[in-house]
Amino acid sequence: MEVIQGAKTYSEENGIIFIPNAISDRYTLRVYGKSLGQYEVDIWQIGMEEDNWTNIQGKITKIPAESQVDTYTVDFRADRPFNYPINQNNPESIFKLIEVKLRNSNEEKSLKSFLLAHDLYLKGLTIPASENLLKTQNFILTEIYLKQTNITKLIDVLADLENLYSFIAAKENLPSSLSHELEKHRQQLDIVKDIISNKEDALFIPIIEEKLFRVEKALKENKLNYAYILLQSIEKFEKMLNKS
Repeated sequence: MEVIQGAKTYSEENGIIFIPNAISDRYTLRVYGKSLGQYEVDIWQIGMEEDNWTNIQGKITKIPAESQVDTYTVDFRADRPFNYPINQNNPESIFKLIEVKLRNSNEEKSLKSFLLAHDLYLKGLTIPASENLLKTQNFILTEIYLKQTNITKLIDVLADLENLYSFIAAKENLPSSLSHELEKHRQQLDIVKDIISNKEDALFIPIIEEKLFRVEKALKENKLNYAYILLQSIEKFEKMLNKS
């Protein structure tokens, strides 16, 4: 493994990469294949206000294993680290990553819809593939709402799915009012925060806040697909809160 930040490269020593005095920036993590099978990478973000643990699960499938390099981007915020900072910039690798996570979570409906989306993507049918990713998103969010507890892995999968959608979705079908939607959801969150009383539901607040931050950043970078699917997740989280 190695991590790249600007012109600096941090190499693995005894399975660990330590970055002293890390600054707010986007870091690139490269995982080099050594043998076939699944792998996990734990990322410990040490912020000024709080710390955060994140787990990556991947799978080495290429033969020889040494020919596979999985690349992830990690957005680090020094004062208050993101809950789910990982993106991966290779659609096929993200498909494999999400499949592994859904199988491990025993989410049959989500997995079935997701595998169909992958099959459609491989056939070059990006529009129906995107539509099935949105269906998968709905299934995952429904499970998050029904379970209420032990939902960290599902929220992690949701973040991966949002990232994947940003790569493969058709841009021409996007609405033109994403900035307006961002402001609307900010106002809605302010209202909900004032009236929410359920401690379990309150756990959704920082997730929504982080996604709103990512929407704003995506709009500035003209990553409209990413902004769109994030707003879809935000809307459904807000509906969960309104039902409580």
